[in-house]
Amino acid sequence: MAERIPEGYSQVEHELAILLRRAHANSRDLSREVHPELQASAYALLARLHDLGSARAADLSDYFGIDKGALSRQIRLLEDLELIIRQVDVADRRSHRLTLTAGGRARLIQARRARQRLICQELSRWPSGDVEAFGDLLARFNSSERDQR
Repeated sequence: MAERIPEGYSQVEHELAILLRRAHANSRDLSREVHPELQASAYALLARLHDLGSARAADLSDYFGIDKGALSRQIRLLEDLELIIRQVDVADRRSHRLTLTAGGRARLIQARRARQRLICQELSRWPSGDVEAFGDLLARFNSSERDQR
């Protein structure tokens, strides 16, 4: 016997799938805005480093659920593109912290502004109260996921 899903949940699942596909496509475009050789997954790493200030590779691996080998390749690419630097962790001299370079920070901020302009265009016909409510609901949804990690 099939489990009955409460009304509304199917629509949420469907709309989230569309949102994720759109976000992935936008991330590809935005990553290229940072650097033509940058992959969408590396863009997410840059954004996380920007938000944290710096991080250990192991923390990024845990946060994104990325295999350490795959993460290592992404980090190497980001270093080769001079978007991040690796520095000895002063709290644990056996490990390293990753930090955005000044150029990496500037390029990321420029790409984020482009993304914000896209969002403004997409939501320009919405009443401001709806935009604020949408932001609040997304924050609530995302914080419930963060609590699971």
